[in-house]
Amino acid sequence: MIYNIETFVDKDDYTKQFHHITFLGIKFRIATNERSFRRRNTKQNPKNKNLYRTSRGWVWNRNPTKYYCLITK
Repeated sequence: MIYNIETFVDKDDYTKQFHHITFLGIKFRIATNERSFRRRNTKQNPKNKNLYRTSRGWVWNRNPTKYYCLITK
């Protein structure tokens, strides 16, 4: 199989989902969550507010109410 995707839902917060993806033997973990407002992260990356790095991994804001986090730790 070339890829495998497993989706889990957080037991305390049903809007938070975790996706475990295996693609060609490489494993990724992606967390998705909804937020009530969009935070501005101008200190870490002032040029591109849609993509920035946190201590957990890389965050991509898809739209003002949803984001994806590529977990690198």
